[in-house]
This record gives sequence, C-alpha cells and structure tokens, in this order.
Amino acid sequence: SVLCQTVFLSEAAVCRRIADTVFCGSVLGQPGIRPGVPGHLESMVWAEGRNRTKFVFGKNKTVLVTLLGTGIRTIGVMGCGRGVGTSHLAVALANYLTGVKRKKTALLEWNSHDDFQILERFAGKNGRREAAGQKKTERSRNKSDRFRIMEVDYYKMADPAVLSHCLSRDYHYIIMDYGEATEENLYECARCDRKILVGSLSEWKVEAFLEILEQTERRDKSWRMAVVAGGEDTRKEIESMFRCRLQRIPASVDAFRITQEEILCFETLLFAK
Repeated sequence: SVLCQTVFLSEAAVCRRIADTVFCGSVLGQPGIRPGVPGHLESMVWAEGRNRTKFVFGKNKTVLVTLLGTGIRTIGVMGCGRGVGTSHLAVALANYLTGVKRKKTALLEWNSHDDFQILERFAGKNGRREAAGQKKTERSRNKSDRFRIMEVDYYKMADPAVLSHCLSRDYHYIIMDYGEATEENLYECARCDRKILVGSLSEWKVEAFLEILEQTERRDKSWRMAVVAGGEDTRKEIESMFRCRLQRIPASVDAFRITQEEILCFETLLFAK
C-alpha cells in the first residue's frame, strides 16, 4: 500500500507539471500544434476542454480554456494604440480584485515598455538583488523580478517561465498587461479567460480602435471592449456599427484608490456574462 501511494503521488506531481507545460504552450505556442502528453495522463491534463474549438479572428483554434484543478483565472488587458490607459486599467483591476474582492492577484508585464521598473522605483521598492558571484536560478529570478504594492504582486518583463511560476502559486487571478495590440499578441491574449480591449474615442485615437474592432469581428463573449474619452454619440455609433457593447471606464486619477463608480464598472467588466 505504501508503494501504491508513492506511485500515485508521483503521477499526480507529473500531471501537474505537464498541465503547466501544456498551459504555457497554449499561451505562446503554435495554435495548430498539440503538445505530446502520455496516454495514461492525457485525460487528467486535458479533461473536458481537450478539443474545445473557438472561432477567433476568422480562424479555427483549438485551445485549452482553463488549467485543470488550479482555479486560476487569467485576464488579458490590451490597448488599441499607445497612451489609452492600458497599464493604468490593469493596475486598477488588480487593486480591485485584491482590495475589494479579496482575491490574491498577480500582475504580469507582458510587454517591453519597462513601465513596472519605473513603478517599482517610484513606490520606493528596491527589489531583491543576487549576492555577488551567485548564479541566478530561474526561481531566484522570478523572485527578484517581483515586487509588491498593496497586496498585489507585480512581475516585471514577464515571460513563459514567470507565468509557469505564477500558475504554481496560490493566486486566484493573473492579469497580463499586453501593452499595445499587435497581430501576434492579439492571438496570445485570445487564450486568456477574460480579454479586455482598451480604446480611446478621441478623434485622433479612434482610428486605431476601429482597426482592432475590425480584426476581432468574430470574437466570442469572453471579450470586453473598454473605452475612455470621446463623446456618447461616437460610442453609440460604434456600438451600432460593430454590434458590440463599449464599456466606458470612469475617470481615474489614482489606480491605487478604487472608487464606488469603478467598483460597479469592474464588476460588469470582469464578471458579467
């Protein structure tokens, strides 16, 4: 019986590692390539979502929708152009989930803007540094590239190794700040449980928003469109043109102080069906 128990625990541990690998592959891997999984573990890893196909951006994609057994939900935030408040919204959502919903949350900088480095210095976080001559392991790198502000864990310049690390932790939510939308990261963002496109309806920025809406015309219900600035007539006209709902984000001067108006908005943005 002791031997059987040992074998069972070992197999479960292997399963968890394979599940993490499969999930990371679904985030950044080729959509048409399915990772090899041993036959006796396949049902445990893929479960019911194994062959679930979504029609995203006019192409068939077989994706693993959620990671079995973790309960972690991923949220992708992406801006339709620069300077539309993507990172501001991502930080505000993270503070809403931790401060209001009391859910442990990680925020990953999934872009090359290096804004989190500036945020870390501004907040007076020194960051952890390796001792001289000490080899920087993957685990120590994940720790050194992380800092915490008001219960939210921020990961600078995150990559698949950091994502895998977060998936093995006890987070409830992982928010991924993709920065400016491109064709490549649109497909990556499509693999998150909730996808949020942030756009501006200002006359000099609305064109970029309209271009992304055209590219994502066949999006599913897990996508949310959030807008800042611009008039109500413009918002209603775009809603009618693209048959979608544009959620207006309340004006926010502080991403670390969540107002009652923002709470109502984020409740709809994240949890409305």
